[in-house]
Amino acid sequence: MSLLCDDLPAYSKSSGRTKPMITMFLKPNEERKFYRFRLINFRPENGKRDDAFIQRWVHTHWGKTDKGINIVDDTVTCLVTRYVEFYGNRKDSCPMCRHAEENFAIWKNSGWRDKIAMKKNFVMKRQFQGIVPVYVVEDPNNEKNVGKLKCFIFDKQEDFEKFEKLVHSYHDARKKLGYGVFNGQNAVDFYLRMEKVPEVRHPGEPNETTVEVRKITKMAFGKTPYDIPDIKDELFADFNFDEQYYVENTPEEIEAFYRKHYSVAMDNIPKENIDVLDEDPVPVQNTNKPEPSGKEILKNEIASDPVASDVDVDSDDLLDKIETEKTVKLEDSLCDLEGDDHEEDSGSNRDDIDSLMKDLDDLT
Repeated sequence: MSLLCDDLPAYSKSSGRTKPMITMFLKPNEERKFYRFRLINFRPENGKRDDAFIQRWVHTHWGKTDKGINIVDDTVTCLVTRYVEFYGNRKDSCPMCRHAEENFAIWKNSGWRDKIAMKKNFVMKRQFQGIVPVYVVEDPNNEKNVGKLKCFIFDKQEDFEKFEKLVHSYHDARKKLGYGVFNGQNAVDFYLRMEKVPEVRHPGEPNETTVEVRKITKMAFGKTPYDIPDIKDELFADFNFDEQYYVENTPEEIEAFYRKHYSVAMDNIPKENIDVLDEDPVPVQNTNKPEPSGKEILKNEIASDPVASDVDVDSDDLLDKIETEKTVKLEDSLCDLEGDDHEEDSGSNRDDIDSLMKDLDDLT
C-alpha cells in the first residue's frame, strides 16, 4: 500500500536532507593497525534478505565530481546476482556482460592490441561486491566512524569467501562455548588489516618488476567476548543498508542503463586518438628478502599492540588452509564508491582509482 503525503522525499536534495553515509572504505595505514568491528546480523522489515551479508554483481559507470575526482555516479545490479529473480540465460540477457565478453574476444584476437575493445571490456564488465554490515569499534584511519553502524565492501570474491568461511567456522565453534560473533551481547570482535605489499609481476621474464598493491593481509576474531550496549534495535532506524544495497534491477532497467551510458558514447570513440595503455604500474625497488609470514608478523605485534593482543592466533590455522590469489589484474582494481561518501573518506583507495581511471581516459 502506498502512503500519500505532502512532504518531499526524505532523501531529496531539495528537502535539505542527504542520504546518510553508511559505507566506509578500507585502506592501509603506516602503523599497520587493525580495523576492529562487531559483525551485525539483522533482518529487514520486508524479510527478503535471509543472510547477514549481501553478495552481488554490479555494473558501474564512472564520472567526476565538480572537483574532478573520479567517482562512481551510477550503478545497476547485474542479472547474474543470485537474489535477483530472473528466468533464462542471465549473462546473455545482460547487455553489459554480453558486450564485455564480445569485446574481450576482439581484444584477445587482436593480439591484445585493440585498445578500443580493451576499454569497452574494462568499463562494462561486472564487478563483485561482498557487503558486510558492522558496528565500528576501532578505525585506524577515521575516528569519526567509531561507534557507528557502517558497512564495508569486499571487491574480490576470493577475499569474501575466506571471510565467510572464517565467520561460519567461528560461529559454530563459539556457539558451543556460549558466545557468538554477531551483535551486541556476549560476542567477540572481528579484526581486519589492509596493507600495501610488494608483488612480483612477470616473474622470470625480462620485464620482471615488483609493484605495491593493496591487500587484506589479516582477518581474525578476538579471544574475549563482551557486550556493546549501544547495539540495540533503535540503532538501525536510519541504517538503510538494504535500501542502498539489496537492490534488484529488471532486464528493462539494465537495458536502459546500457543505452544511457554505453550504446552511443562507447560506439563513437574516435579510433585515431587511441594511445597505448601502460599495463605495468611504476615499479618499486625489487628486493630479494623473503616476506615474513602472517603468523610471524602477528606474534611480533601481540607483544606491543594492545589491540592485536585480543586477536585469536588460532585463526591462522584456518586461514593458512585457504589458497590466496597470487596475481592482481588491472580490472580487479575497479571498486565501488558511492557518490555521497567521497567527502568523508576521500583518500580511500584514491591512488588506485585515479591511476586506473587515468589509464582508461588516456585511451580516448
